Amino acid sequence: MPSLIGPVRSYAEMLGRITTCTAIVALVLALVMRSQLGWFDDLLKPIDSGFDLIPPDWRKVPAGDAVVLVLAAVGSRFFKLHDRLSDLLQIRARFDVDAILRPMALMTLQSPMTRAAMAALSTQRDDLMHALFYPYASTDPARRQIDAHYVDIAIDHWTWYWVVLEGNFLCLVAALVFLFSSSYGGAAVLLLLVLVLIGLLQLLRRMCERNALNEVEEILKDSNRAQAIQERLSAL
Repeated sequence: MPSLIGPVRSYAEMLGRITTCTAIVALVLALVMRSQLGWFDDLLKPIDSGFDLIPPDWRKVPAGDAVVLVLAAVGSRFFKLHDRLSDLLQIRARFDVDAILRPMALMTLQSPMTRAAMAALSTQRDDLMHALFYPYASTDPARRQIDAHYVDIAIDHWTWYWVVLEGNFLCLVAALVFLFSSSYGGAAVLLLLVLVLIGLLQLLRRMCERNALNEVEEILKDSNRAQAIQERLSAL
């Protein structure tokens, strides 16, 4: 199982950490829901009984809960739940423009950007990020052109952001299940947790913004890189 404590140093490690944490959150929520919602426990009991042939000492958790854990892990890892949520909420799209591309433009261009150029930052975001940021701040040590310290901190903080985002999504889903089951106490507790996690997400986002600014400044310290970026942005 990937470490839940050590720093994340690569995209693969990030996905492993997110998947592991999401699976754990799903398991905890499944255990809570089974203890509080009779219909949910009844739903998973047939799965439990279907695995009676497995020796009891091999079954660390009830089979029904294990199925929930596996489904959460599959959803997180193979369907990249955090990416789907990011697309839905425009998290990464807004971040790339506001925390990376606009600061780059302000630091390199001699005159203010036109409205058309500002709009192009959004419409051409993917191309601009792959041309002006990722080649220099790559998580691949062989391609990275700035101090690894800045990249390592950035990916570590983004990992925790996605962990909290996926966990918060699962808590919200569980809260809605409690609400529609007329279990208002459980729904209230989970909704309160959702609000706390939203606050934590805001804190992590500010940390990611500071990291991104540090990376941009490091990229622009090299005059050749700064000139190439200036020329690309001036053409918008």
